[in-house]
Amino acid sequence: TDTRLGIGINCCYPNFQHWNRFAKCFRMTQNRAAVEKYFDREAQRFEGIYTTANTGLLQKFVDRLFRTRMLQRRNAVVADMIEAGANCLDVGCGSGRTAIALAQTRDATVHGLDISATILQIARENAANLALSNRCSFEQADFLSWPAEQSYDVVIGVGLLDYFDDPLPFLQKAA
Repeated sequence: TDTRLGIGINCCYPNFQHWNRFAKCFRMTQNRAAVEKYFDREAQRFEGIYTTANTGLLQKFVDRLFRTRMLQRRNAVVADMIEAGANCLDVGCGSGRTAIALAQTRDATVHGLDISATILQIARENAANLALSNRCSFEQADFLSWPAEQSYDVVIGVGLLDYFDDPLPFLQKAA
Protein backbone atom coordinates (compact mmCIF):
# COMPACT_ATOMS: atom_id res chain seq x y z
CA THR A 1 0.00 0.00 0.00
CA ASP A 2 1.35 3.39 -0.96
CA THR A 3 1.02 5.74 2.03
CA ARG A 4 2.77 8.71 0.42
CA LEU A 5 -0.57 10.32 -0.43
CA GLY A 6 -1.45 10.68 3.25
CA ILE A 7 2.05 11.75 4.20
CA GLY A 8 2.35 14.30 1.40
CA ILE A 9 -1.01 15.94 1.81
CA ASN A 10 -1.04 15.96 5.60
CA CYS A 11 2.54 17.12 6.04
CA CYS A 12 3.52 19.48 3.34
CA TYR A 13 1.80 19.33 -0.02
CA PRO A 14 0.31 22.71 -0.84
CA ASN A 15 -2.46 21.89 -3.29
CA PHE A 16 -4.34 18.63 -3.75
CA GLN A 17 -5.11 19.29 -7.42
CA HIS A 18 -1.41 18.99 -8.24
CA TRP A 19 -0.95 15.68 -6.44
CA ASN A 20 -0.60 13.61 -9.63
CA ARG A 21 2.34 15.71 -10.82
CA PHE A 22 3.89 15.48 -7.36
CA ALA A 23 3.36 11.73 -6.98
CA LYS A 24 4.85 11.00 -10.42
CA CYS A 25 8.17 12.46 -9.31
CA PHE A 26 8.40 10.21 -6.29
CA ARG A 27 7.23 6.89 -7.70
CA MET A 28 10.66 6.56 -9.20
CA THR A 29 13.23 5.23 -6.76
CA GLN A 30 15.15 8.19 -5.36
CA ASN A 31 15.05 10.03 -8.70
CA ARG A 32 17.02 13.12 -7.76
CA ALA A 33 16.43 14.89 -11.08
CA ALA A 34 12.65 14.49 -10.83
CA VAL A 35 12.57 15.75 -7.25
CA GLU A 36 14.80 18.71 -8.09
CA LYS A 37 12.70 19.62 -11.14
CA TYR A 38 9.49 19.36 -9.14
CA PHE A 39 10.63 21.65 -6.33
CA ASP A 40 12.23 24.13 -8.73
CA ARG A 41 8.90 24.36 -10.56
CA GLU A 42 6.67 24.41 -7.46
CA ALA A 43 8.85 26.39 -5.02
CA GLN A 44 6.71 29.54 -4.96
CA ARG A 45 3.48 27.66 -4.41
CA PHE A 46 5.10 25.46 -1.76
CA GLU A 47 6.34 28.56 0.07
CA GLY A 48 2.89 30.10 -0.39
CA ILE A 49 1.59 27.66 2.22
CA TYR A 50 3.30 29.72 4.91
CA THR A 51 2.90 33.19 3.44
CA THR A 52 -0.80 32.89 2.50
CA ALA A 53 0.23 33.67 -1.07
CA ASN A 54 -1.73 30.72 -2.47
CA THR A 55 -4.91 31.87 -4.15
CA GLY A 56 -8.40 31.01 -3.13
CA LEU A 57 -10.04 31.56 0.23
CA LEU A 58 -10.42 27.86 0.96
CA GLN A 59 -6.77 27.15 0.16
CA LYS A 60 -5.63 30.06 2.36
CA PHE A 61 -7.86 28.83 5.20
CA VAL A 62 -6.54 25.26 4.95
CA ASP A 63 -2.93 26.46 4.71
CA ARG A 64 -3.22 28.71 7.74
CA LEU A 65 -5.34 26.42 9.89
CA PHE A 66 -3.48 23.18 9.27
CA ARG A 67 -0.16 23.58 7.52
CA THR A 68 1.18 26.76 9.12
CA ARG A 69 0.18 25.61 12.60
CA MET A 70 1.70 22.20 11.94
CA LEU A 71 4.96 23.86 10.89
CA GLN A 72 4.98 25.95 14.05
CA ARG A 73 4.34 22.92 16.28
CA ARG A 74 6.93 20.83 14.45
CA ASN A 75 9.55 23.56 14.72
CA ALA A 76 8.84 23.95 18.43
CA VAL A 77 9.29 20.20 18.99
CA VAL A 78 12.53 20.15 16.97
CA ALA A 79 13.81 23.21 18.84
CA ASP A 80 13.11 21.55 22.18
CA MET A 81 15.44 18.70 21.20
CA ILE A 82 18.34 20.98 20.27
CA GLU A 83 20.75 22.60 22.70
CA ALA A 84 21.14 26.35 22.59
CA GLY A 85 23.93 27.42 20.25
CA ALA A 86 24.04 24.09 18.42
CA ASN A 87 25.66 23.75 15.01
CA CYS A 88 23.00 22.07 12.84
CA LEU A 89 22.74 20.58 9.36
CA ASP A 90 19.22 20.76 7.90
CA VAL A 91 18.98 18.27 5.02
CA GLY A 92 16.11 18.93 2.65
CA CYS A 93 15.73 22.39 4.18
CA GLY A 94 13.33 23.71 1.55
CA SER A 95 12.55 27.37 2.11
CA GLY A 96 14.51 27.41 5.37
CA ARG A 97 11.59 27.67 7.78
CA THR A 98 12.99 25.12 10.26
CA ALA A 99 16.54 26.49 9.99
CA ILE A 100 15.28 30.00 10.67
CA ALA A 101 13.16 28.85 13.63
CA LEU A 102 16.20 27.15 15.18
CA ALA A 103 18.35 30.24 14.68
CA GLN A 104 15.66 32.40 16.28
CA THR A 105 14.65 30.20 19.20
CA ARG A 106 17.84 28.27 20.01
CA ASP A 107 20.50 30.68 18.74
CA ALA A 108 21.64 27.82 16.52
CA THR A 109 23.85 28.06 13.48
CA VAL A 110 22.22 26.11 10.67
CA HIS A 111 23.54 25.01 7.29
CA GLY A 112 20.69 23.93 5.02
CA LEU A 113 21.01 21.58 2.07
CA ASP A 114 18.46 21.10 -0.66
CA ILE A 115 18.56 19.98 -4.28
CA SER A 116 16.33 22.79 -5.56
CA ALA A 117 18.12 26.01 -6.44
CA THR A 118 14.80 27.85 -6.63
CA ILE A 119 13.63 26.93 -3.16
CA LEU A 120 17.09 27.71 -1.75
CA GLN A 121 16.84 31.24 -3.12
CA ILE A 122 13.61 31.60 -1.15
CA ALA A 123 15.40 30.25 1.95
CA ARG A 124 18.19 32.81 1.57
CA GLU A 125 15.65 35.62 1.16
CA ASN A 126 13.68 34.43 4.21
CA ALA A 127 16.83 34.39 6.35
CA ALA A 128 17.98 37.78 5.05
CA ASN A 129 14.55 39.34 5.71
CA LEU A 130 14.93 38.36 9.37
CA ALA A 131 18.61 39.37 9.57
CA LEU A 132 19.63 35.75 10.11
CA SER A 133 21.97 35.25 7.16
CA ASN A 134 24.88 35.17 9.60
CA ARG A 135 23.42 32.06 11.29
CA CYS A 136 21.57 30.41 8.39
CA SER A 137 23.44 29.40 5.24
CA PHE A 138 22.05 27.36 2.37
CA GLU A 139 23.69 25.19 -0.28
CA GLN A 140 22.43 23.25 -3.26
CA ALA A 141 23.58 19.67 -2.87
CA ASP A 142 22.47 16.07 -2.78
CA PHE A 143 23.23 14.98 0.78
CA LEU A 144 24.22 11.45 -0.20
CA SER A 145 27.04 12.72 -2.44
CA TRP A 146 27.80 15.92 -0.49
CA PRO A 147 31.28 16.06 1.04
CA ALA A 148 30.77 17.46 4.55
CA GLU A 149 33.64 19.78 5.42
CA GLN A 150 32.86 19.83 9.13
CA SER A 151 30.91 17.89 11.73
CA TYR A 152 27.57 19.00 13.12
CA ASP A 153 25.98 18.68 16.54
CA VAL A 154 22.64 17.78 14.97
CA VAL A 155 21.45 16.58 11.56
CA ILE A 156 17.82 17.41 10.81
CA GLY A 157 15.79 15.85 8.02
CA VAL A 158 12.21 16.95 8.68
CA GLY A 159 9.89 15.34 6.15
CA LEU A 160 12.82 14.21 4.06
CA LEU A 161 12.52 10.46 4.49
CA ASP A 162 9.16 10.53 2.72
CA TYR A 163 11.08 10.90 -0.54
CA PHE A 164 13.24 7.80 -0.18
CA ASP A 165 12.22 4.24 -0.95
CA ASP A 166 15.21 3.20 1.18
CA PRO A 167 16.16 5.72 3.89
CA LEU A 168 19.05 3.61 5.21
CA PRO A 169 21.81 5.32 3.16
CA PHE A 170 20.61 8.70 4.44
CA LEU A 171 20.49 7.51 8.03
CA GLN A 172 23.94 5.91 7.79
CA LYS A 173 25.51 9.07 6.41
CA ALA A 174 23.73 11.28 8.96
CA ALA A 175 25.04 9.13 11.80
